[in-house]
Amino acid sequence: MNSGAAPPRSAGPIQISGCPGFSYDSSMITTEGVPTEIHVVMVRWANDTIASVIRLTAKTISAEDFSMAAVVLATAKLVPPCAK
Repeated sequence: MNSGAAPPRSAGPIQISGCPGFSYDSSMITTEGVPTEIHVVMVRWANDTIASVIRLTAKTISAEDFSMAAVVLATAKLVPPCAK
């Protein structure tokens, strides 16, 4: 099944709870016709484990709602913190 999403592009390095990783951005149009932004974060939590989060936001959401979604992602924590 093809999501029809644009190829991901690197949004740069990121850290969650000291765990290093990368973020990627893409976009798609849902089956209902809603233009949607995709933001994927992947960090190495342990030698054999990654943690990831995907934020899907409709391009039509308000700036206030987008800001709240950004705060949730910016304050995410891994428990326990990543293995050093």
